[in-house]
Amino acid sequence: MAFEALGADLQGIPHDLEGLDINKLQVKVDELTRAGKKVKMIYTIPDFHNRRTHDELRAS
Repeated sequence: MAFEALGADLQGIPHDLEGLDINKLQVKVDELTRAGKKVKMIYTIPDFHNRRTHDELRAS
């Protein structure tokens, strides 16, 4: 909400069990660039959606 109050155009990027989907992030950045928008910041919240630990992911 604070970013929106400052006029930010927030965009969501999908994630999987390993975290942010980097390929989809690149597609979104390219899409925004073509639309004449400049990406100024990428804000992530680590471990919010991923309740499994790094060791559990490596073991699976």
